[in-house]
Amino acid sequence: MARGRAAGDALLERRALLKRGAYGIFDGRADDAARDGARAESLAVAARDDADLRAALRVRGLALLDAERHGEARPVFERLLALGRRARQPDDEGTALRGLAYLDLEAGRWGLARARYRLSLERLRGTPHRYGWLTARIGLARAHAQGFAAWDSARAIYDEVVEEARAGGFAELEAQACNNLGALEWAAGDPSRAAALWRRVVALRAARSPAQGVVPAANLSVALTYLGRYDEAAEVLEEVRARLAPSAPAGRRALLLTQLALVRARQGRASEAAALHRQAVALAAGLPAEQADGHCDPAAGHVLRTAGPRAALDSLAAWRARRRGDAWPVGAAAEAAAWLALGRGHEALAALAALPPAGPRDHALEGIRRGLLASRAHRAAGDRARAAAAARAAVEAWERLRTATRDPAWREAHGPSARVFALHLAALAMDGASGPDARARAAFDAVQRFRARTLAERMSGAAETARPLPRDVRADSLQRAVLRPGEVLLDYVAHHDSTLVVALARDRARAAWLPGDATLRPRVSAFLDVVAPSALDGRPLAAATPAAEAARAAAAGLGAIAFSGVAEMVASARRVIVVADGALAAVPFALLADPATGRALAERAEVVHAPSAAFLSAARARRAPQATPPARILALAGPVADGDRPLPGAAEELAWLARRFAGVVARPAGSLAGLGTAARALAGGDVLHIAAHTETAPGAPWRTGVRLAAPAGREPFVLRAADVARLRLRGRLVVLSGCGTYGTTGGAAEAPQGLATAFLAAGVPTAVATMWPVADRTAARFTEAFYERLARGLDAGAALRGAQAELRAHGAAREPHAWAAFTLVGDPGTRVTLAPAGRVTGGGFGSLSRW
Repeated sequence: MARGRAAGDALLERRALLKRGAYGIFDGRADDAARDGARAESLAVAARDDADLRAALRVRGLALLDAERHGEARPVFERLLALGRRARQPDDEGTALRGLAYLDLEAGRWGLARARYRLSLERLRGTPHRYGWLTARIGLARAHAQGFAAWDSARAIYDEVVEEARAGGFAELEAQACNNLGALEWAAGDPSRAAALWRRVVALRAARSPAQGVVPAANLSVALTYLGRYDEAAEVLEEVRARLAPSAPAGRRALLLTQLALVRARQGRASEAAALHRQAVALAAGLPAEQADGHCDPAAGHVLRTAGPRAALDSLAAWRARRRGDAWPVGAAAEAAAWLALGRGHEALAALAALPPAGPRDHALEGIRRGLLASRAHRAAGDRARAAAAARAAVEAWERLRTATRDPAWREAHGPSARVFALHLAALAMDGASGPDARARAAFDAVQRFRARTLAERMSGAAETARPLPRDVRADSLQRAVLRPGEVLLDYVAHHDSTLVVALARDRARAAWLPGDATLRPRVSAFLDVVAPSALDGRPLAAATPAAEAARAAAAGLGAIAFSGVAEMVASARRVIVVADGALAAVPFALLADPATGRALAERAEVVHAPSAAFLSAARARRAPQATPPARILALAGPVADGDRPLPGAAEELAWLARRFAGVVARPAGSLAGLGTAARALAGGDVLHIAAHTETAPGAPWRTGVRLAAPAGREPFVLRAADVARLRLRGRLVVLSGCGTYGTTGGAAEAPQGLATAFLAAGVPTAVATMWPVADRTAARFTEAFYERLARGLDAGAALRGAQAELRAHGAAREPHAWAAFTLVGDPGTRVTLAPAGRVTGGGFGSLSRW
């Protein structure tokens, strides 16, 4: 090009410009490519070279599209279309029609976009421009999906394009098709496939332009955030951000910043999130209203959560003042939420009325969100009938979205939206009831359809002996037929702003509103810092130390909040069954201050956990036979990290069980080296005792597992929670004495997720697990105390409390971090018959078997 300019060779210069411009488009240098196209266009006009003029218009138009300069692109494509028709050049006509169709698509002119894409395909068919033809196919699929919800037609086209692009070596077209197909699957309700497709796009574009990687990276981060995998989502975005040039299109930079802000907020980094939102809103100032709303609305939502409704309304007013001529106000949904926070239902309804209708291109969640906002606004305005109707419609849409995928991990990811529905429906139900008992029962009934739903679905397909959980267990039936004398069920539903607790006993019910997770989470973290072992550095808490006093004070403060409004029922209970949620799900309720005594609740009453009231109901419906033969105990030991040598504490637990009871099948470390072998072994036990190292998987609780074998030079065998959940187990009790086997809670989870829940899903009604790491000797002492009480005929809940009491009476184990680490999940009423060693029993495995 420089040689052509120096020699005055205009032909050489413009051909070089055209080539560089074409490469610039593929390399992500859209603005540079547009300048090259414009310069080549001027040279071609001067030379009266129509062929080069059309080539220059192609380069310039496509570059302007890539740079998101749509207003400049339209006249370029219109001119190219006219010149192509005059010259009877179908490839130029097809390219121009493809560009105009894309602009129609972005403007929401679905019918015109589809018609132009079809004309483009007719012109490009049979030409050498296979790349352009496949690109038009992608556009046609978008028109089908976004404009007409013709999912099947769009999916078929995308699948064909992916195959042809891969065969032809068109990596960018494969990436485009996979990205759009992922968006389609996401909108259609299959986020699992969507995430896999977006991962493919990120990989395809990793070596190409960072600007081209923004959209798939943002899409993938949305999916990961939805699953609660915040660190992974942030890593995906930061990798693209580090390579993104300041000259990248404003829309893409804003998209990256907004999505990263949302992730940072979920990680608890509020100030960083606020700064990112401000940058995104500034970049969005020049974008069309529809695009700008995607940045202003979440930014206003962040202000609402962190600074309050007045600050959110002020921010929206300032942003709107800088925008003129918008067809509708940006951030209208966030405005409605702000008015609702102020109790102004009529103003919220007015803000919602300003929104354009949700279209086919919107994810179903947007329509659900608007429906819920409308229901809340009608309630605030005093119209309960319309509030109830809007809520029913939104719940039906939520049910359709949730069941569109069969992947249980993705169904569980609907937990946050389920909590919002549950709390709103509970409030509506309480509005229509009179008296504290009636209000509590109405609230309880309203929330049950959202509680641990995926666990119920896992169970219904997990085992022939495990019945599906009842979908809508009701308060009256639970009080009459499930709860036993002296039992109180505490059912918590938590979200950012508020928490509902419903307490049920056989003869009464109460409900109360508590602070939300935004308030509770810091208090819970402070409480755990005091009582959990990570804060103790191995040091015991002597009774009079400042740390012990801090623990008691923290337990009293948190207990006062958690039991607010239901303290009288807790104080009279002999057994407290906790269905925890949100921040409270990580709390050892056994340590909270008893409203009756001021001491740890577990010192007076049994304290256990259940994933839901429906689970408890189903577990108790599975009645054990009147006369049960002695239980067969399968005891598994895990190895040390670097071989098949047993963990010392695990070996001690197995040896004691074998000496003490008949019917023990002891499988030492390394004897179970595969899923098939482990599954067959687990299927034969009535009681399952697993003493093994726990492998955690941050952000992926169903990948948590227990290490059962670690052969030298080979991959260790880890029995994962996801694999356990798919088994069919006959056992009635599992004891998981490893570290942190209770599982992860809160976030996107419907219920605690991990090893304990996995065994419940497989059909075991009761699991004993640990909430944090415990010392080997403490675990061994707990094992002996717990099983001795089972052998005396106590049920699992009573055996747990007795074992906790015994630990409190012995040395270092008396410290809260030792005895309170052990908890029970599921039905505390489970009993098993244990025969002493040496007793000959019919059937079974014999007194001790070893492989």
